[in-house]
Amino acid sequence: MYETIRARDCRTDQAQTPATGGGSERGVAMTDHRLDRRDLLKTAGAGILAAGASGVAQATDEDDAETEDATEIQDWHDLDAVREDVDGDYVLVADLESGTDGYEQHVGDPEEGWEPIILFDGTFDGNENETVDLVIDRPTESAVGLFGSTNNAIIKNIGLTNVDVTGEHFVGGLVGANGNTVRNAYVEGKVTGDDLVGGLVGENDGDVLDSYAMGELSGRIEFGGLIGENREDATVENSHADVTIEGGGPIGGLIGKNNGTVTQSFATGDVLCNHSGLGGRVGGLIGRNSGDVTDSYATGEVTMSVSRWFVGGLVGNHRSGQITRCFATGDVSGEDRGAGGFAGRNSADIVKSYATGNVDGEEEVGGLVGSNSAEVTKSYAIGEVTGDLNVGGLIGDNSGYVSKSFATGLTFGTIRVGGVIGENDSGDVTDSYWDTESTERDDGIGNGDGNVTGLSTAEMQGESSANTMDDFDFDERWDIQTDPDDHPSLAKPETA
Repeated sequence: MYETIRARDCRTDQAQTPATGGGSERGVAMTDHRLDRRDLLKTAGAGILAAGASGVAQATDEDDAETEDATEIQDWHDLDAVREDVDGDYVLVADLESGTDGYEQHVGDPEEGWEPIILFDGTFDGNENETVDLVIDRPTESAVGLFGSTNNAIIKNIGLTNVDVTGEHFVGGLVGANGNTVRNAYVEGKVTGDDLVGGLVGENDGDVLDSYAMGELSGRIEFGGLIGENREDATVENSHADVTIEGGGPIGGLIGKNNGTVTQSFATGDVLCNHSGLGGRVGGLIGRNSGDVTDSYATGEVTMSVSRWFVGGLVGNHRSGQITRCFATGDVSGEDRGAGGFAGRNSADIVKSYATGNVDGEEEVGGLVGSNSAEVTKSYAIGEVTGDLNVGGLIGDNSGYVSKSFATGLTFGTIRVGGVIGENDSGDVTDSYWDTESTERDDGIGNGDGNVTGLSTAEMQGESSANTMDDFDFDERWDIQTDPDDHPSLAKPETA
């Protein structure tokens, strides 16, 4: 799927994807997703991380069959009539814009803008067309979007641009509450609500595939750049968000609260929590996670500007499920407890993952994880770490299991500071390392015991690492980095 991950080159202003070829490559720049949107709807969806592209999947023969006998939608009058038969099959045959017949009657003139279509149970094929200038201004209503809610519907091959959508609960640019499938769809614009707010979908109880959102998003709780809440058994795959997000928490660059499955997806927008007295749990990808996340990443800066807990480059609070082969590159800043380059708090499993961003916090501050009570294995952090109490190059406060991991970032702190872990309170730490020179730490663990080894930069880089870091499996799990010499990197998933 992707070749060796070279972390240091992710520390740039440009989002990166893992390299697709040449084991010694440091990564390839992410394809600019501001391409012609119609081309994106035609792009084969081979997997975002695999292809290094941000397009959506090509329509299939099955899609063509589904819309063969569909009712054609040519203008806003036709679109409004969908609410009269929510079980029907429809195909959009032209762009709908502010100059298209019916816009003033259904969008422009009504004080509240477009009236969302609710309980849609049919098929809607956008046919690679766009809906432009959608306006909805219903700040006290629930189930707000082009489609307010869907049951067993399929919505596909549709783009919405220059949207301005406002609701209260279950708010999304395309769908407020999704009950089945959204595929090959995108939204660009501004979405605002109170809770369960997403750039594309407010609440997802189905599948969101090969889709994206771009623009601005604001809300109070449980909102994300793509989806506000991804429910249990729901799936997000091969999708992304480039959305600037501001509000309370949980907030995520992609998903605010995840209880389902996320794979091959990413977020690039900056995330800011600036509401005191609300939530916390802020992440570059996911705010609060209780599901499996695989082959995904986040690159935006993540900031908690108020005194709330748990902020992370990828996940604010990882409660359950497993995170595997993921990374975060954005800088992280917190004002209270639990700030980590990857996760603010970890209560589950983090495997084969890493963080490269700098981390600045107060208590429980780590280059990878702020506070860990579960398992962290075969992972690393290289960013600078600054805090006051319980500060570690890898983990700030640990009461869980840490194994076969390392840290190299400059680490500053006042009380209980370590190159690997700040405070190890009854945790089990084995076979892990820190760079004594680059971290500027003589102690691997600030307070507590564990099997950690401090090495010089020369000992941890190039061919030397295979000899000095002998607890690592360089045949399958890790790769030696030479030309130039560097710290080890995670091996490609085919052999890991």
